Amino acid sequence: MMRNLYTLLILLLFVTAASGQISAALENQTGYISNAFSNHAALPDWYTALDGALNQDWTGERGGLRLHYDGSATLFRQYSERNHHSHEAGLAAYLLMGESEHRLDAGLQAGGRFHSESYQWYEQEQLQAYASLKFIAAPQWYTYAGVSWNLRRYPELTPFSHQRTQLYGRSSWFLPTGTTLIAEADLLFKSYTSAENEAQAAYSDVATSGEGNSSQLLMLVRAAQALSAKSGLSLEYQLRHNLASSTRYLAGADSLYYSDEELFEDFFAWHGTAVQMSLRQELPWGMRLTLSGRRELRSFDDRPAADLLGEPFADGRLREDRRSTLAIDFEKKVRLDEEGSALLIALNGAWLQNASNDLYYDYRNSWWSLGFSWDF
Repeated sequence: MMRNLYTLLILLLFVTAASGQISAALENQTGYISNAFSNHAALPDWYTALDGALNQDWTGERGGLRLHYDGSATLFRQYSERNHHSHEAGLAAYLLMGESEHRLDAGLQAGGRFHSESYQWYEQEQLQAYASLKFIAAPQWYTYAGVSWNLRRYPELTPFSHQRTQLYGRSSWFLPTGTTLIAEADLLFKSYTSAENEAQAAYSDVATSGEGNSSQLLMLVRAAQALSAKSGLSLEYQLRHNLASSTRYLAGADSLYYSDEELFEDFFAWHGTAVQMSLRQELPWGMRLTLSGRRELRSFDDRPAADLLGEPFADGRLREDRRSTLAIDFEKKVRLDEEGSALLIALNGAWLQNASNDLYYDYRNSWWSLGFSWDF
């Protein structure tokens, strides 16, 4: 069903290409990552990421409609078996309501992610629908509310197929001092769409906790302050609290670590807090520098911490991670023509430490990349 919808949206995009306004974007990023698998082994690799987007827009005085396609591919130099590509197509619409420019957005999109044969269990299909409302309560007070639904299917690992629903509300205040304050609350739900006993024959067991349904409350507050006409500082605090938690993991015959964090990392599995700070500085000649740092505490509800052999510790301790991230981003935009086409050059670097009492996930990582993106 999801694949048929995805194909239909792609065909619709090209059939209607003769009308409306067409826009496109291309992006290329090449870099080095010191820990390609994000675990204790710390195996490095070089990678190249390619992204492309094609949009078809119809706009009127009070609304608009967009058909879009997004495709991407990630290629690794040494561990080429991890190469993958993703494709997504969708329909999005907006409507302006009233004289105060209240705005209603809604959309539907479908896509898939595809891998080589040795990593075929990573493959997934997705279907997503969303709707949101922006309500301008006052010139300096904006409110937002929305809902989204996401269905994710793993053809090779049906016990992990699931659906998620998110409800959120956000309020933003813009003060005369150049300060922006944001408060948001999200209520999230997740349920597995297949029974636990549908474990694949290629794996010895599916480790599970809970009854298959999860719910979580996410709250955040953010403050941003303009320090000058060309610089700004922001600070954000997040609190993630599980109301009910149910998660599944692959357990091999001799290890708890057959599954990979990249695929099965599930934010419903933990609760905790996070603090993030960023500083943005506009530089001469159209350049921009952003420095950011993040500190996050993750306490897993039901996953035992284990040694490198996959054996839980005798005291029954649960996994706890303390993640610290530092990042630097440098951007330069080059205008290519008078019609607004531009080339963005980006140099990015980041350093991460994941201090965990689970020895497999106690690691450090860093990555550096040079990227080019072109909108036309």
